[in-house]
Amino acid sequence: MSRILYSFILYLLGPFIILNLVLRGFKSSAYFSRWGERFGYINFDSRKEVIWIHAVSVGEVMASVPLVEYFLNQSKKYQVIITTTTPTGSDQVTKCFGGDVEHCYIPYDFIGSVTRFIKQVNPRALILMETELWPNIINYCKNNNIKIVLANARMSQRSFDSYNFFSWVVLPMFKSIDLIAAQYKEDADRFKELGTPTEKIILTGNLKFDSSVSNSERLKAKRILKEMAPKYVLIAASTHQNEEAIILKIYRNLKKEFPDLKLIVVPRHPERFEAVAQLFESSNFIIKRRSSSKSFSNADIILGDTMGELKYLYGVCDIAFVGGSLVKTGGHNTIEPAAWKIPVLVGPHTFNFSSVNKILSEVGGLKICKNPFELESELGRLLRDNEYRVSTGASASRALEKSSGALKLLTNGISQII
Repeated sequence: MSRILYSFILYLLGPFIILNLVLRGFKSSAYFSRWGERFGYINFDSRKEVIWIHAVSVGEVMASVPLVEYFLNQSKKYQVIITTTTPTGSDQVTKCFGGDVEHCYIPYDFIGSVTRFIKQVNPRALILMETELWPNIINYCKNNNIKIVLANARMSQRSFDSYNFFSWVVLPMFKSIDLIAAQYKEDADRFKELGTPTEKIILTGNLKFDSSVSNSERLKAKRILKEMAPKYVLIAASTHQNEEAIILKIYRNLKKEFPDLKLIVVPRHPERFEAVAQLFESSNFIIKRRSSSKSFSNADIILGDTMGELKYLYGVCDIAFVGGSLVKTGGHNTIEPAAWKIPVLVGPHTFNFSSVNKILSEVGGLKICKNPFELESELGRLLRDNEYRVSTGASASRALEKSSGALKLLTNGISQII
């Protein structure tokens, strides 16, 4: 009964869902294309067993890389189809896997859209990355003996409160999932409170810890480094509105003591590239954009306005600040910069990655700065003290090595149910 009510409400919201898609299209034209996929109309045919992996956007796609590679290496037994919600996620699938996997947008959770899509794909299993749950999709999979796995699962307190508020539709959904591979104990405890049977939950740690820097990625970073010819480089990654202005002020102050310091800024959302560019162009610094410049040796500030390069850009930097943390967004992935053996700094608002940041900070590889003043002070210390900077980065890298192993635990769990 609860799912019928949910579906009725969802259909009532249909016009607003489409309006939201249109409004997003004015910010990013990619939202205007491939609408059929969002309603379950796809062209897909495979004679292999199909593994359906859903990754919302760029971060989830990156987290899925070790898992996708695992399935692709299973003697060509499986065909992998990856769905995303955003165009940036779609682009990231192409960058990571090329033609080795199929890709389309996940259908909206209307009963008709879900039925069309799943009948066409006919997956052996659905693997949902992190916490992206849709009642009708899960119900259809459960009724058709399609195994459901929640991989690299996390449940922040904020998400728990939201799910708990809608417990009337959430409880049946969590009981239908065959396996939840929770990152940490606090995540597992929250899933239990939401109705997931204890025997369906395993602890794996964070799958992102199993992502290493490949030789090809090191070569790409080396080429970028050659283009820049830097002495010191600071990156502000995954920044949100208002954070760029704070970073610009800090950079202006640091530049007085470190005149050779370069700054790379990579906004979290592509639709903000132009606004951020205008902010920096009014600063009297020399600004270059990754998308349109070939030489960066004379640039003060480089705007990372390309998709899929962030991981390589970390490789040319001495220090990383990860955004979404000076504002109340909850922070972003701090594992990627740590893999390059550089110090990682964040602001006080990191509730989405609290467990990861705790692991990194306990060994000294990550510094949590309570405000912009502390951030500027810590950056200055790291730039002045080469030994401190190197040891901090090395600590971050060691923490990753000690925390790896999630992929093996996850794939062992999956193999037992499929």
